[in-house]
Amino acid sequence: MRALTIREAMVEAAERWRKAGSAPERYRWIAVWWRLSALESMTPDQHRKYARSQMALAADMERRPGHYASKPAGMTDWLHSGLADHPRDEKERT
Repeated sequence: MRALTIREAMVEAAERWRKAGSAPERYRWIAVWWRLSALESMTPDQHRKYARSQMALAADMERRPGHYASKPAGMTDWLHSGLADHPRDEKERT
């Protein structure tokens, strides 16, 4: 496999995001895209924070699949998760 430029890697992450079979997998690829974007950004901390929140959402969806089986109309997965109300939960797990 050849080395990719950051932009090529971002395109690859976006393609995998579109082809992902499950919501948690989509959110993980979104996080990859934002981490790559942080490498070129003038405000990388904001990009990394968004990537962490996407990873936290993916983990929460796997931990509580029943919670996401139904949600109120018009509500995003992020709002339905409640993670926005608990910022410490979105920290990257190491």
